[in-house]
Amino acid sequence: MPQVERFQPEGEPLALAPEAFGTAFAVGQGGLQESAGCAVLSIRGPLMNREHHFFDSYEAIRGRMAAAIKDGATRIVLDVDSPGGLAAGCFDCARDLRRMANDAGVELVAHVGAQATSAAYALASAATKIGCSSSAILGSIGVISGLVDATKMLDRFGLNVKLVYSGARKPDGHMANPIEDDAVSAAQARIDALAEEFFALVVEHGWGKSVSAVRSLEAGVVLGKEAVRIGLASEIASLEDMTSQRARGAQKGSAMKRSANLIALAASMGLSPEFTDDELVTAVRSNFVPKADKEAADERASKAEADLAKVRDSAFAEKADRAVGQAVRDGKVAPSSKAFYRSGITDDASLKSFEDEMARRTPTITAGSDPEDKPLDADAVFLTADEKLAAKQMGISEEEMLKQKKLELAKRAEEG
Repeated sequence: MPQVERFQPEGEPLALAPEAFGTAFAVGQGGLQESAGCAVLSIRGPLMNREHHFFDSYEAIRGRMAAAIKDGATRIVLDVDSPGGLAAGCFDCARDLRRMANDAGVELVAHVGAQATSAAYALASAATKIGCSSSAILGSIGVISGLVDATKMLDRFGLNVKLVYSGARKPDGHMANPIEDDAVSAAQARIDALAEEFFALVVEHGWGKSVSAVRSLEAGVVLGKEAVRIGLASEIASLEDMTSQRARGAQKGSAMKRSANLIALAASMGLSPEFTDDELVTAVRSNFVPKADKEAADERASKAEADLAKVRDSAFAEKADRAVGQAVRDGKVAPSSKAFYRSGITDDASLKSFEDEMARRTPTITAGSDPEDKPLDADAVFLTADEKLAAKQMGISEEEMLKQKKLELAKRAEEG
């Protein structure tokens, strides 16, 4: 009878199908079988981060991957049957598997005969093709953790536990510490951050239609055919199919190394993860804009922006002219001062400042008189916002600036 061991890591975020927690699994780790250039890398049972006495680990999986590449495998099949495991180290391992295959020019595919959930699916996502049986279970793309409050149990046993700690969050998760809302919020924030990284990893590797689509699965599990439909697997296939030439399909003869960036580019053009070279070339040509056309379009856009700016400038000038002209007609500005006031209106802020001042001002130039021959109404002179700013920049008071302005206007009135 095989030795069994309960998988129950405490206090760590898990990328694990929930029902697997606390379940007894047969002791044993994945293996590596090689034949005629094709290596089958088995991933079995719960997954730990570092090498473990009982269970498979991300460290051991990397080691088997490196060994298969060193032995000259040109095709590696991840044979996955696992409920997942620790979140720690999982995403790095998945990226490492994809990178190692790309660097070595090795084709990396995966097969799920029974289960690839949570962390196990993260590892399977490193493959450019995922085949599965129709009854296989895939998904559970999410992270889970737990907080245990054993204070009532301790009370029943007559045990009094006093925690001594530094930092308000230090006792979070200790069984002798009552669970508080702040502790739950802190744990939820960590779980949410890990989950978002998980969603991004799946899409980065070319699976799922988008991050939002993966998130919307709500960590649910699906059977093989549904996994293919929603983009979590590429085909219904047996392990023999995935290890044989037949599984290469339209990709036969291709020497292209498919990096994560290349697969992401293909996905952005609507291609599935198992795109062929011809499909990629066609998609690029359909989405490609020749450099000369882009430069011409950019030039037209720049000219259109410049023309629009001219129209805006012209419309503002006309608006400012009307405002000053109306002030002259209302007897609030002397005709000889019209040019001076107009020169001070350079933007919407200075125009509003002028309009506000005119609204407060009463007419001082009587109808029928010749304002050009009348002395300037010194009390009607004011500083615009720009003039006040200029005074501040020159280090003089607003009173001195106003005095100089009145002298200048008086001089112009005499010369006019």
